[in-house]
Amino acid sequence: VVTRDGKGRCRMDQLERMMLQSVRLAVVYNADSAVLDYLEENGVPCVAHASHVRNGGAPRIGSFGFDIESAFATLMRQPVLGRIRRALVVGLSNEALFDAAPRFFMDAGVTCVTHAVTPLRNLPRPESVQRAVLEEFLSKDSPLDKTKPDLLFLADDYVASGALTAMLARGIRIPEDVRVVSFANAGLGPVYVKPVSRLMIDPREVAVLFARAVTDFVEKGVFPPVLSLPLRYVAGETF
Repeated sequence: VVTRDGKGRCRMDQLERMMLQSVRLAVVYNADSAVLDYLEENGVPCVAHASHVRNGGAPRIGSFGFDIESAFATLMRQPVLGRIRRALVVGLSNEALFDAAPRFFMDAGVTCVTHAVTPLRNLPRPESVQRAVLEEFLSKDSPLDKTKPDLLFLADDYVASGALTAMLARGIRIPEDVRVVSFANAGLGPVYVKPVSRLMIDPREVAVLFARAVTDFVEKGVFPPVLSLPLRYVAGETF
């Protein structure tokens, strides 16, 4: 089982020391793509939980996640969207996210601006992402000040942590001044004074799928599937 250490780093050093020839199946949760690439290069079948499904990969890699299209379709069904005129989408550089967001918001009559965050160097993730967003949102050239959005859409828990901390520090009221929705990719549903409105996959469903994938592989030799799971909207107090 491959996951992150206490500081958010994938333990590639431990992975490289393992006798991979003896590993029948790797179960990967919330790890970097470098881990999946390393396992694929060494011919180790694996199943991974990712922010979004790893389509087009090797058949020996299965993954459970969501697809961006269904995520935005879920968001667009929320009645409050009719009050939004301008949205700011913030996340790491992600072509799928930044391609889908403007299309869906445009169809809903909402102007959409995307902003890619560059993680800080020499810091483990998630701290590098949190700190990068925090510094950008507190700066004089903050994307919030440039865009003046009605809605802030945050790509994951780590981006949400930095953005919400900065907004509270600046005295920006949520949702009175800016409404906020976040992907809760790790199922954390970050709470900052108020529960955050979020799109998430039920962690219990992921756990069941992991267990089923392992038993099917061990007992039947069936390689893990690539599944896109439905996201559910959790109504917090920020949207």
